[in-house]
Amino acid sequence: MKGFALALVGVVVFGVSTLRADVLWDQPWDGVSRGSPAQEFTDTDNRIYSVWLFDDFTVPQPGWWIERVTVYGSEQGTPSYNLGVLLSISSAPRADAINVVATGTEVVLEPGGAPLRRRANLVFEVSGFYLPPGRYYLSAWVRRPFEPGGQWFWLRTSPAIGEPFYLHNPAGGWGFGGDPVGGGWFTEQDLSFTIEGRSTITVAGTVHLEEYGGDKTVIPVTIELREPGSTSVLETHVVNLDSEGRYSFQTLLQGTYDLSAKASHWLRQTLPDVTLTAGTVVDFSLANGDIDGDNEVTLFDFGALVAAFGAVPGDGNWNPDADLDGDEDVTLFDFGILVRNFGAIGDE
Repeated sequence: MKGFALALVGVVVFGVSTLRADVLWDQPWDGVSRGSPAQEFTDTDNRIYSVWLFDDFTVPQPGWWIERVTVYGSEQGTPSYNLGVLLSISSAPRADAINVVATGTEVVLEPGGAPLRRRANLVFEVSGFYLPPGRYYLSAWVRRPFEPGGQWFWLRTSPAIGEPFYLHNPAGGWGFGGDPVGGGWFTEQDLSFTIEGRSTITVAGTVHLEEYGGDKTVIPVTIELREPGSTSVLETHVVNLDSEGRYSFQTLLQGTYDLSAKASHWLRQTLPDVTLTAGTVVDFSLANGDIDGDNEVTLFDFGALVAAFGAVPGDGNWNPDADLDGDEDVTLFDFGILVRNFGAIGDE
């Protein structure tokens, strides 16, 4: 399961200081339903009653960057005996597929001591955890002895969103066997928890491919999101244009960044200090003539064009990057574009 965790945090890397937390998934306690034990007992006499509860949630495209998970519960015991407050996010609701992603803290919200049942939430700070799109099963539990530690209960809620919660009690206590029981503790309910972090926004706009009359839809454009004033790349998006040169992509980043665009035989353009919020529109205009892709229009590009001069698709010397105007024929028109832009250098 370690590989699962490493894969999650390796998908997107960026600075988190400029982003705000959003509520990504919310199943608050309904104020009525009782809780179910969610505990791994450490004392031998009670291990048969160790229970893991799982509830599903769905992550949309292109994923979430999770900061905090709060699991709502109640306490009938003594939290000072906790040996662990654990959070799992797994691909299946099974105790043999548990992937522990964080340890947390139990926060008792109401006064009184054992055996009084009182509100007590589990809070997990999980900044820097990226979860790709898909369905997952969240589990949280307290590890402590029953004597003298008592029990922690995960509060339930109705109505269910997605599947009702699952119960897994491998040792068979309370009459349950080792396989997960759908519907939980004889109830078609959900468990109450909240996931906070960063939701995605859509960035859209147009890329004007200068002096090009060919099919824009076959020209991929690489857009980089960078730290302001730096070439340090935080995210890279390879976008496809429509026939009008329009593009869009989703990002987890929000705040102010530099945006850079580069296509095959066009020079790079970098726009500084672009503020990314919901509905941000960013337009680019890319200068033509960079046949060799080194972000400059030089004699090397002239050499590449000469080598491909007169070629059409299928010829041995055909070079699509020398067809600057996109008419599928390397001609004097392409020379004209290169001459007009000779000496130009793209942005960093």
